[in-house]
Amino acid sequence: MTPNISPAPGSGLAGTNLFFNWSGIPGVSHQACWSTNLSQWIPPGDAIPGTNGLMQLLVPVTDKPQKFVRVRATY
Repeated sequence: MTPNISPAPGSGLAGTNLFFNWSGIPGVSHQACWSTNLSQWIPPGDAIPGTNGLMQLLVPVTDKPQKFVRVRATY
């Protein structure tokens, strides 16, 4: 049996930022990446170590082209 590490994501607006949140898992690293074309993914920084709580990524809202965001989990 494989454990489920599904993050139960959420999103919304907070001031001038778009936020993404999910449930963290201890021992799992979360790497956020963004893309404007769905083929080239750019990490904005280092992977975030998981905690036993809410994880959050803030993305500033700008007039630049739309961005797609994904979060990859590794352990």
